[in-house]
Amino acid sequence: MAVVPPPGQDNLDELVSRSVAGDVEALQRLIVLVTPEIRRLVAILGDREEFDDLVQDSMERVLSGLPRFRGDGPFLHWVRQITRWTCADATRRRIRQRRRDEQLVVSAEHDAPTGDVCELSSLIEQLDADRRDAFIATQILGLPYAEAAAVLDCPI
Repeated sequence: MAVVPPPGQDNLDELVSRSVAGDVEALQRLIVLVTPEIRRLVAILGDREEFDDLVQDSMERVLSGLPRFRGDGPFLHWVRQITRWTCADATRRRIRQRRRDEQLVVSAEHDAPTGDVCELSSLIEQLDADRRDAFIATQILGLPYAEAAAVLDCPI
């Protein structure tokens, strides 16, 4: 079964080649053509709360990987695969976060009086996600800052 690219996308390989060679107009056109495909796939596979972030992460991975695109298959297949991996990575990250949060609650229930647990949990929940992860990793789990940054994939 042959894959027919959406209208206007039959010259993607040429746009990729020109983009890698430094043609800014070709890169802009390529972004315009693949963004709807990324958005469509993220809407199906991703979390609604992370939609914009997943689209952006997928696009960043596609653009940074352009020089490595070998052309063994259709460019859109490659873009879709990157988008699927991005969504899968986000899902795995979310699952790990939930497990850590559950472990913290269970651990805190055994280690601290109930009132303190509720207050601490409430304060931790008020932090934005990045700061909450960093706080939990360094202050509760006891990871060194460098290790926490590596685990959380963020700068120190």
